[in-house]
Amino acid sequence: MPQGNILTSVYFTDTNHGCAVGESGTVVKTTDGGSTWTLPNSGTTIRLNSVAFLNANTGYAVGLFGTIIKTTDGGNTWDKVNSGTSQHLFSIFFVDSQTGYIASDIGKILKTTNGGQTWSILSTGTIDSFTNVFFVNSNVGFAVGDEWDEIVKTTDGGITWTEQSDEQDECYCSIAFTDVNHGIIVGTLGRILKTDDGGTTWSHPSSVSTDALSDVKFINATTGYAVGGGGIIIKTTDSGSTWSVISNGGYGGYCSVCFPDANTGYIVGTCGSLMKTTDAGTSWTSMLVGTMDYLTSVCFTKPGTGYAFGGSGTILKTTNGGDDWIPIFNAGKWINSACFTGEHTGYVVGDSGMILKTTNAGTTWNSLSSGTVNPLNAVFFCDSNMGYADGHGGTILKTTNGGTTWNIQSSGTNASLQSICFPDANHGYAVGDGSILKTIDGGTNWTKLQNVAFKQFYSVCFTNDNTGYIVAGYDSIIKTQDAGLTWKNIYYPHGRFLTSIKFIDSNTGFAIGEQGALIKTTDGGSTWNILSSCTENQLGSIDFTSPDTGYLVGSCGAILKTTNGGGFPMGVPDLISNTSPIKIFPNPATTEIVVEAVHSLVPGYLIIYNLQGQQLIARQVTESKTQLNISSLPSGVYFVRLSNARTVEVGKIIKE
Repeated sequence: MPQGNILTSVYFTDTNHGCAVGESGTVVKTTDGGSTWTLPNSGTTIRLNSVAFLNANTGYAVGLFGTIIKTTDGGNTWDKVNSGTSQHLFSIFFVDSQTGYIASDIGKILKTTNGGQTWSILSTGTIDSFTNVFFVNSNVGFAVGDEWDEIVKTTDGGITWTEQSDEQDECYCSIAFTDVNHGIIVGTLGRILKTDDGGTTWSHPSSVSTDALSDVKFINATTGYAVGGGGIIIKTTDSGSTWSVISNGGYGGYCSVCFPDANTGYIVGTCGSLMKTTDAGTSWTSMLVGTMDYLTSVCFTKPGTGYAFGGSGTILKTTNGGDDWIPIFNAGKWINSACFTGEHTGYVVGDSGMILKTTNAGTTWNSLSSGTVNPLNAVFFCDSNMGYADGHGGTILKTTNGGTTWNIQSSGTNASLQSICFPDANHGYAVGDGSILKTIDGGTNWTKLQNVAFKQFYSVCFTNDNTGYIVAGYDSIIKTQDAGLTWKNIYYPHGRFLTSIKFIDSNTGFAIGEQGALIKTTDGGSTWNILSSCTENQLGSIDFTSPDTGYLVGSCGAILKTTNGGGFPMGVPDLISNTSPIKIFPNPATTEIVVEAVHSLVPGYLIIYNLQGQQLIARQVTESKTQLNISSLPSGVYFVRLSNARTVEVGKIIKE
């Protein structure tokens, strides 16, 4: 740990045995009260939103696109269960070993009466999404939603539901009852609702925070806890009439809380945070081992030995191929980039013109004089002596003596430069805000390349003197084959923001970015395949020690490893599975179509693929209905994919 992904829900069957679930199908398990954690294979990469156990062995987790997984061995292994729906599932609650409920999209509640083997869909009479469901007994239950003022109640085991309103126009996240009359709801802006008459009326205890409260649990009739954004933890000892803040300012936000007994509690949240108390919430300790810093750079000097560098100055080292990462130094300033010229010699650059050098494989790091206080964003060495760094204010530095001295080069721009690359000792490129710069004399002179129709450039990589690549955020990887004279756009991605690119040979390259974006080419950028990185974290850097073995680092201390060249491409079957339907008309069509989202997908990204999975048309959409000209497409069958960070909708069209 940390595994980096958001943990959305936690459930303990006793003080020692528990599971948490989260983003990208993450499941973590402990059998010793959180001292150690394992990461069982959940069998899915879909976000899991909620987990619940019927007993010590049998449990369920639910997630997006109708995902239900089940364990019968305490969370060691998980199998998929047919939910009968493709709607998103947000919360699961079992009344007893046979009867359970799931809160779902579009006003639906799922119910099982056979211990989760099969599920039926119940209608509540509303089309709003439900975020949480809670049953007091086999008949009386409640569900709350993320739309304004959505509370529903059943008194017949879910057959019929009635709406209850407190007329406050609030979004509700979680609900808990201690008996049929007394209950609490928490939601956005720190709102707390309380009922003493089974939901007929609701009062509003004084808020103690403006942070959204995401979960509430009671351990008895009087004592309860709620957690939420900003790392807030609040507690009541009078059935919810008053609340006090017992902790605030944790890392990111908290999503779920669970107390297996009166004193022992667990909390999970953003960046895979795991917290524990053994004194009824008076104090909390983190169960994470490692860093939660944003890791900006990763470098391997040989197959087993590598380094990861963090935004807060963290430097980690592994000597066993990434199984363990040991903190070896803290620079005290944000590190943006690192480069090694051999097994023992490496450099890092960062804020305030910081340049550090090690000559003993990271045991010690010495500060070098850069001659600038501008933040430095990238460092690149051509050999053991000649190196370059660039950064804010158009800064470009050069050394010819292994970093002993650095000379400021005239870049001709004040733009922030983000990346620098030299295919040989004389020819180099620096890119940044609205600028692609080139030198042909080892950095003495830099010229700005013209006729480039893109504005933001984040990373540059050359595979030989003529062939280079730049990533430019959304919808763009550009390529040159004539040493930068001309550039063409070679990729329209799937709505993710790309920030870094690296080629491991002349044909094989990877681009990474926000929300776990990872794509790969094996033909010099002519085609790109979308790979699953198994994370939604922002990815900062990628490095390979062989064609098969590679490493990714990113936000929340995430470090990922592949031993099969990045995995297998997500082809057409992946594009059309685990999705919701989309409305397309007319269909068949000849010149224009209208694409309408079933869910709210604004803003989002619309992509048209052919049957081979190649992306042919891509655009950002800002309205629920989008008109699209398809006259340029040959006759045939195509897939249309509309997505944002939370939802994906896919449909099929016939072009005549």
